[in-house]
Amino acid sequence: MLRLLARGLRTRDPHDVEDALIRGRASQPALDEWQDAARSARDLARVSPSGRRHRTELAWIGQSAVRVDRAVRNSRVLARRSLATVEAEQPHDLGPVADAIDRIALAADTLAAALGSGTEPLRSREELLRLAAELDPFTLTPDDWQAQSLVLLVRSLVVDLLEASGVDARTARETLPEL
Repeated sequence: MLRLLARGLRTRDPHDVEDALIRGRASQPALDEWQDAARSARDLARVSPSGRRHRTELAWIGQSAVRVDRAVRNSRVLARRSLATVEAEQPHDLGPVADAIDRIALAADTLAAALGSGTEPLRSREELLRLAAELDPFTLTPDDWQAQSLVLLVRSLVVDLLEASGVDARTARETLPEL
């Protein structure tokens, strides 16, 4: 979804942006299923003596499911807002936003692989922290308030993914440049 969104922004192609939004919406059943499975496993571990040793891990999986769901929802908001910007008559320099979204897509892929394998998402966390520190809308997209509004949405998405990777909310927000 994110790669397609970045391409749509870069080429100003509303069809790519719409397709990205459709892909984001299509992911919701899988995210709901993940949250349900995590909740069921956590409930089972509470009552099963053999499952109690996995409670911490299951809690982490459940929190990750909620945080990833939040990130996907923010991605959809970003795609909806991007569509309006791409369709605007006035051209916008969306290259820096597209570049940031491409980097997020790479970090999200790495995060997904780590969550799927049960390993610590160190690589994605490091990349997201680097990216977060660069997300100053006034530097990335000077003199274009509509592109700046997209950068603000990107910032929110990066915070959600940082939290999903294990960074506490305060650190994730403090990493962003001050506005």
